[in-house]
Amino acid sequence: MKIMIIFCLCRCFLLEMFTIGNYASDKSGDKSDMASYNRKFDLSIDDLALIEGALHRKKTELSMKRLDAISGSVDAEPEEIDEELKDITGLLGRLHNQKVFYRPKTGVYVGG
Repeated sequence: MKIMIIFCLCRCFLLEMFTIGNYASDKSGDKSDMASYNRKFDLSIDDLALIEGALHRKKTELSMKRLDAISGSVDAEPEEIDEELKDITGLLGRLHNQKVFYRPKTGVYVGG
């Protein structure tokens, strides 16, 4: 009985969250009610630094795993690891390109 109640609650939740009922009855194929992607994130600088650090750690872990895969000590395909490394590197690059770095408006700028 408890399992059936939990199943019904989960089903109702999913129907409400994804509005499956609206799409099932809509024969025109119009998806104007469909939920869209969230394109505005409210992240602080510390949040982005945490994400970036986690990506760098994952990249290091995958690089080590790739070296082990090439040497044959780990049962993994280097090509699959390369694909994931490529995705992480691309994401880190996009994060870097969106940063706005401080540069004084007057005076000589000395980078370092």
